Amino acid sequence: MKTISVIGQSNSIGKGLFVDQLKEKTGIRLINAARVGASPSVLAPYMAFSDAFFAGVDYCILDLCIVDRYTLIDRSTNYLCICKWVEWIGHKARRNGCEPIFLLLPIEHAIDELSVLTLYEAIATFNGFFYLDARKLIKTMAAVRDCSTKELYSDDMHVGLDVSTAIADELEKFIATHEKRRYNERIVTVPLKQFEVISFAGLGQNEVNYRSCLMTFSGIRLHKDFVIRISTGEIEHVHAFMINASQSFRKLALDGNVRVIKNVNVRPHISGSAMEARIVPICTPLRDRSGAISISIAGDDEPPTEPSMQQLDIDLDTPAFVEIAGILVETGTQMISYEAFVPSACEAAILEA
Repeated sequence: MKTISVIGQSNSIGKGLFVDQLKEKTGIRLINAARVGASPSVLAPYMAFSDAFFAGVDYCILDLCIVDRYTLIDRSTNYLCICKWVEWIGHKARRNGCEPIFLLLPIEHAIDELSVLTLYEAIATFNGFFYLDARKLIKTMAAVRDCSTKELYSDDMHVGLDVSTAIADELEKFIATHEKRRYNERIVTVPLKQFEVISFAGLGQNEVNYRSCLMTFSGIRLHKDFVIRISTGEIEHVHAFMINASQSFRKLALDGNVRVIKNVNVRPHISGSAMEARIVPICTPLRDRSGAISISIAGDDEPPTEPSMQQLDIDLDTPAFVEIAGILVETGTQMISYEAFVPSACEAAILEA
């Protein structure tokens, strides 16, 4: 029996999608799945900063690149940040005895686009991480069926059920044969960033709690003219924070060594839902001031210092609050070494050329 964990989006974790199909495969068991919609690859360190996420897990499947593409377009992330988050999850998993597998999934109208998929492929081949290039899979299916690649998508951002089934089949095949292949055993030495999530649950004021089939959201409702001061100690960077997109209507100000303002009045995807979690990245190098970060609602006339994906104009007739669950901080960097069987650049691709 082989075990898997998944960090992904709406192409992987959902009813009938390839994770559901993998669960039905003989000899594969799902340990945990982390999905936070419309959130880029900072989702990985936010959800898997602890070694406990990988306990008893043989393979970690990562479906992150489609949202990364859109955050690059609207400049709410950048290539450097994505590279840091993606390399980190690969080494964090493998150091814990869990083999990472990156899914390179394109959107329909830009299947031959380079940018973020090229970055993922470069990171995987350089570090010896396995990856499944769904571009090749989709093109092969279209050629066999004599149809356009568009016909294999349910919409621009989501592959159809047949592609999802093919992804599950390829992953099953790889997992079944992986240990029979011979790779170079080596000691990997890398600088690994140390991440920590500081949760706002239990602060004792204006607490909010929601539960869905995918996750629990526990945090606070931050009203205008109220400031919370979070003790962080000395940190290198605040990378992200988690909000409830269904209950956030203003701009958020984070004050440390600099002041960062993000518009978190973002478009929710689930109409009528009371809770829709969203992880919002911060690219500005925001560090602590005297061991703390202060968080408040920004003034109505203060412009954002950096954009947020799918941000909307502020409607001053809506409630003046934001619901926030926590922040992801980088506390430092540690040089680590671990033993691993590392594939060569040509062996890293699960689908052969």
